[in-house]
Amino acid sequence: MEGCLTIVWLLLFVVKAIVKASSLPLSIIIVGVGGADFAAMDELDADTIPLEYNGKKAERDIVQFVPFRNFQNLANKDIAKAYLAREVLAEIPQQVSRRLLFNEFRQNTA
Repeated sequence: MEGCLTIVWLLLFVVKAIVKASSLPLSIIIVGVGGADFAAMDELDADTIPLEYNGKKAERDIVQFVPFRNFQNLANKDIAKAYLAREVLAEIPQQVSRRLLFNEFRQNTA
């Protein structure tokens, strides 16, 4: 039970840090390696439900999570590397655009 509480505490700490960092020019890429349950990483990715900590929502999605196992069994290793790279970098252009728009909005309302 103690290990579970430590994991929950750690996840809350990470969520808090990501929510706080969501206003900064930052992108976080997480590649999951191994056969573990990555449900918590999917939550951090926040593609469907925005991250929130103590009632404060993340200003934008800055996390991209990709499980490596989705690509490791492809027969052609060069194609596997290309697909992995594409997925890892897939959200970066949108994250940069949202950051620029967010920054411009903040400057215009200041």
